[in-house]
Amino acid sequence: PKTDPLGPNWPELIEKLLAMLIRTGCFLTEVHEDSEMDINKMIDAIKARSDFHKMGMIASHLGIVRGTSLNGKKVTSVEVGFDPEKISKIVRESKALPGIIEVLIETCDGRLSVGDDIMAVVVGGDTREHVFPALMDTVNRIKVEGVEKKENF
Repeated sequence: PKTDPLGPNWPELIEKLLAMLIRTGCFLTEVHEDSEMDINKMIDAIKARSDFHKMGMIASHLGIVRGTSLNGKKVTSVEVGFDPEKISKIVRESKALPGIIEVLIETCDGRLSVGDDIMAVVVGGDTREHVFPALMDTVNRIKVEGVEKKENF
């Protein structure tokens, strides 16, 4: 019989790998099928870092599907596709900004309904003068460079 090279405990191995990536400062991007994101869990991951004592602020963004488009039309759903490579590049560049220690991102791909979570971003750093601009820049860059979105009416 053929055996799985990762063994029967591969889901636990994946969880341990994600935890290690969080602890070592790599970004986290999760794709959710149920559109439920947990910013508190993301904040807890930042607080668990060994260098958390260097942080003076954590700021977050939770994007949700609006019921109307920017031009006022009623939205029934959106189709969203994130580009992990582009998001990874944005995260690396955001983490290189002055005072920024960690950037975590979770996304939800696919067809989403009004009120569903689309993207969560959490940024930890030394001061609000560094963290707020980094959060805004990260979110704006992902919206411009890292996602394709189509509103359905």
